[in-house]
Amino acid sequence: MKELGINLKNYSSHSIFQSNDFITSVLISRISKNTNKNIYFIANSSKECSVLIEHLEETFGNETYYLDNEILNSNPTENNKRNKLLNLLFFLGDNQKKIKFIDKDNLNFSFKENLNNKNLYINKKSSNQSRDNLIKNLNKMGYKDTEFTENFGEYSVRGSIIDIYPPNLSLPIRIEFYKDLVSSINEFHVEDGRRSSEEITQLCIADTRGGDASKNNSSIFDQIKDSIIILDYGLSLPIKASQETLLRKKNKIIYLDPITKIKNTKEFIFSISQVEDKFVDSLSSLKKLTKSYDNQSLIVTDKDTREKLKRDLGEDYSPKLQFLDGFLRKSFIIENFKTSVLSFSKAKNLKETVKKFNIEAQTSFKLASFTDLSAGDLIVHKNFGLCIYNGLKNKIINNVPTDFIECEFSLKDLLLIPIDKINLIQKYIGGSKGKNLDTLRSKAWSTKVKRAKKIAQNTAKEILSLYAQRKSTNGFSFKMNQVEISEFENTFEYEETIDQKNAINETYMDMQKIKPMDRLICGDVGFGKTEIALRASYLSCINSKQTILVAPTTLLAHQHFNTFSKRFKDFPVRVESISRFTKTKKLEETLADLSSGRIDILIGTHKALSEKIKLGNLGLIIIDEEHKFGVSAKEKIKQLKKGVDSLSISATPIPRTLQLSLTGLREISLISTPPKERLSIETYIEIYNLKLIKKIISYELKREGRVFFIHNEINTIEKIYQDIKNIYPEEEVAYIHGRMKGEDVETKLRSFIDGNIRILITTTIIEAGIDIKEANTMIINNAQNFGLSDLYQLRGRIGRGKEKGRAYLLIPNKDITQNAKKRLSAIRKLTKLGSGFNIALEDLEIRGAGNLFGTEQSGNIYDVGIEFYLDLLEKEIGKLKNNQQIESLETEIISQISFFIPRKYIESSETRLFYYKKISLINKKEDSIKIIEELLDKFGTVPQEILNLICISEIKIQCERLRVSKIILKKEALIINIKKIGKITNAQIEIINFDAKPSETLEFLSKISKMEDILKSNYEIINDKFIINSKLLL
Repeated sequence: MKELGINLKNYSSHSIFQSNDFITSVLISRISKNTNKNIYFIANSSKECSVLIEHLEETFGNETYYLDNEILNSNPTENNKRNKLLNLLFFLGDNQKKIKFIDKDNLNFSFKENLNNKNLYINKKSSNQSRDNLIKNLNKMGYKDTEFTENFGEYSVRGSIIDIYPPNLSLPIRIEFYKDLVSSINEFHVEDGRRSSEEITQLCIADTRGGDASKNNSSIFDQIKDSIIILDYGLSLPIKASQETLLRKKNKIIYLDPITKIKNTKEFIFSISQVEDKFVDSLSSLKKLTKSYDNQSLIVTDKDTREKLKRDLGEDYSPKLQFLDGFLRKSFIIENFKTSVLSFSKAKNLKETVKKFNIEAQTSFKLASFTDLSAGDLIVHKNFGLCIYNGLKNKIINNVPTDFIECEFSLKDLLLIPIDKINLIQKYIGGSKGKNLDTLRSKAWSTKVKRAKKIAQNTAKEILSLYAQRKSTNGFSFKMNQVEISEFENTFEYEETIDQKNAINETYMDMQKIKPMDRLICGDVGFGKTEIALRASYLSCINSKQTILVAPTTLLAHQHFNTFSKRFKDFPVRVESISRFTKTKKLEETLADLSSGRIDILIGTHKALSEKIKLGNLGLIIIDEEHKFGVSAKEKIKQLKKGVDSLSISATPIPRTLQLSLTGLREISLISTPPKERLSIETYIEIYNLKLIKKIISYELKREGRVFFIHNEINTIEKIYQDIKNIYPEEEVAYIHGRMKGEDVETKLRSFIDGNIRILITTTIIEAGIDIKEANTMIINNAQNFGLSDLYQLRGRIGRGKEKGRAYLLIPNKDITQNAKKRLSAIRKLTKLGSGFNIALEDLEIRGAGNLFGTEQSGNIYDVGIEFYLDLLEKEIGKLKNNQQIESLETEIISQISFFIPRKYIESSETRLFYYKKISLINKKEDSIKIIEELLDKFGTVPQEILNLICISEIKIQCERLRVSKIILKKEALIINIKKIGKITNAQIEIINFDAKPSETLEFLSKISKMEDILKSNYEIINDKFIINSKLLL
């Protein structure tokens, strides 16, 4: 505060000029830290309040309170009068929420209640307040006796305990007596009734009675004293000059941008210059900008982007950088503080690593586990087992600097792994609780691998037998009629995204093949998966084939039926649906028309899988949200798919499905491009609190939106309804669940869609259901009980319009399981649009082997880690596919040339490790080019050592292809060891007069089709070694 010349200890006034929302929130937050007084911000509008509150709470972690217009101007019922009084007491009282907001128009709000009644003070050490006396006093002070204390002005008695919620306190109080003496005073939480561990020694309980306004004639303005008032002077206040003078005598006032000069005020003018967005779009521009200022740069971003920025920036500028979680509309520079405040919400500089998903899903999975690997984490060494990652260590070997990965095993044994062998380690994924490190001094690890390998063999056989049936069966080859297809495609009212176009073309190509299609469309909620299903259905129809679409819920099936009916209304395509609500007569007609082929597309729930349903000419089956079907339905789907093209669409495929896609047994299309104007959803994890819920709902209702409240317990959903109804007695609130009559559910949903109901309390019946653009806020109660994909699907129901969606995950104020914490952390982290595929990868880690492979097998899989097990499984599937044993080969490369990432190029060891892993996963030339371009873009000219490393990675690919076990790069020779060449085993070939630089070696190996070809050249045999002059190579 000294920098602005503000002294909080006196009542002198100050004028601040050229501030903005963000600077104002910083000012308020700093004042809050330096004073115990109430801080009142008098704003021009509720919109201004909401912006500042969002900055203060989300970015700076301050608690705030906004005296809502709705509270002050509510209908004068007895309940509303009391509610207004209690909120006025809270607003004007001393409590933890000392930052308080009010609209300027409410400053002169007059009320009939007298707020100056005597309060009750209790001191634990000297109090003469007995239990019975306290109850009498509470009744006198207007408190209501209730069974449970949940709201302002309530109290409840249980034996020697009295719970009270004074309106001057943020949390209710629990007072315990012993023989009429106060033995303890604690705060407690409404949601679970648990008291805090910190004891309170003295307490003020506010009087809740109201007096007669004719005697008091009070206003909010009259009650504000000995406080700090911040006035936004964009418009004049609705008070007289004499009142303002009185206000200044009783309080410290800070004016923001006053219209005219105010006498006797100290002034401070911020010098602000704007930064063009394009100036901070790249990492190099950011580095240049931070170098330009003597003081710090403040980067405002989300948590996920922050961690990536820290990793990518390295440690060069970390002393000058400060990161804040939050949002910033536009970047700017405070010239008189030489400080830049930068928004990196878009994080365009990270486009290479986070903009799109890697189509090669295995690479994505392996790379993802290295993004957050830090010293102390458990890792798996493929040859030696479970160990601790101790970080990167640089050593000089034969005058050549090289990076090594240090691994610590049991008995403190250390192992250094050359960086070119980084593929030997993986981050451990599995049940880490109680895991012992493996030892380098026994063969225990090989025993664990054998057990896991046996399980992989059995799983591979099971998987392949399932999919071999489909691949061995011929299906129908659909013929493309481009004229008819184009006619239907032109009815799509939106522009296809790039990923959508790719997925559509891939689906068309699959359907034209004689082998049955088995494609998984993995796209984020609302990214256009249904359109792909529509195109595939139409191709089936114009080939005189029937299509069946099965969805896990009646609501989703009904929505699909409406969508399909609307799109096909101008085409000779008949669409019908079957669900539990289908009337008997209608069902009989539908069944008859199905078997005779008069229905082209059937949409339904698992009821459509009934044996009674006979499709005369089925050509395509579409399964939506396949992870939601039960075992019985999945078995029926499996039978139905034989010889029929299959299209599965989901935002979060189950891990087993994902696993099959990863191992190449199913085709996968990823839709990760959001439609235009689609915004990501902000996700918050909060403790359940009725006041918080009120605040959340009020925000959404103010912007004319609608609210989903997810409560997945039918037995208690009515209580939640009553709680919400008590908060919003004038608002239309409704609840629905799966046990209600279908007609009732649909009626309430229709009212919600039409806007007649604005708050809908529901079980997960809504999860895969309706699509409402006005619904932009979702509250999920007991979020810890939901699976990761469930949370993701639920969250996807909101934010489908132009407004930013907000999801609040509410948890009880008690310990939740470690897995639940991981799920909630993952869903908050994956806020970027198109995260569905990443969700499935996270789920693969969190659910563990128990769900993936059965509890009997999970222990042995945990021993080796899930990623290592999936590697084993992939190899076993490969062996069975090719009907031959392929021995794995790890080529050893020895070179006198440096190949590593210099620390001066990338300072951060975490970032270097990330790129080491990324380079190790190169499998084609295009990958190398992308990495070089990425490094060039982020860090500047790529050093030769890194180019050598990339080249070495490509050399390994060639060596694996040629079955080379060891290769030595010398200045004048290239030495190649190969286990078998023709009939010769353990052969060694030396190419002399060859400058074995990595680039030349790579070019040489790339031209060899098989190693036997080398021996067609003239050679000598010296000491059992083939010696070939490079000049004589054919």
